[in-house]
Amino acid sequence: MTDARPPLAEALDGPPQHIVDLAVEVSGWSPCRSKRGVVIFSDGNVIISGYNYKPRGFECDGSETCKATCRSEAVHAEQQALLSAGSRSHASEMIHVKTVEGKIVASGGPSCVECSKLALAAGIAWVWLYHEDGWRRYSGHEFHRLSLAEDALVRASSSVETSPQLERWGRNNPPHSASEWIRMDDGYWTPWHLADAALRAASSPARGATRPPDTSENPR
Repeated sequence: MTDARPPLAEALDGPPQHIVDLAVEVSGWSPCRSKRGVVIFSDGNVIISGYNYKPRGFECDGSETCKATCRSEAVHAEQQALLSAGSRSHASEMIHVKTVEGKIVASGGPSCVECSKLALAAGIAWVWLYHEDGWRRYSGHEFHRLSLAEDALVRASSSVETSPQLERWGRNNPPHSASEWIRMDDGYWTPWHLADAALRAASSPARGATRPPDTSENPR
């Protein structure tokens, strides 16, 4: 019998402290206003690190205009690390941190498809992000699925009315309860309100999807 619970990110104590410290240190090397650091590791051993920066020919001047184009023009910290790691990243873990004045601040949920698909293709097993309620560890597959869902949300936001469920979840608060997920035709679980942009506006389930009941079985 199929478990009714969706594969949610695990809320854990966090990666090894020396890995966290290195990710914070590396983020400080970034010339960008939004400083990000990444460490790929396995069994507590560092494989490679990376930080965000603009490639040769594109200068990072720290201005608001520069920050606005950073997502599209910069090499992301994950991308630098994964490109440098090569085959060594297979079955490893990756931590991503955002820092302000050398201290970790909460990151949003998975959102960058360019990074998530590269991580999945490279064989990253787990991805660590720090949220307001602490560390969460996402499987590589779920990290990519959530990034795809967020990307679809951003693309649809200008033409699709926001639903009450979307407002309740919020972009920086990944879902916990099973009632916020649906099982699609392919058997995978997907955030309920992100399954179909058009039907989301009407608060209707996507065709072929089954919405699980909100019971005491829901994980927290």
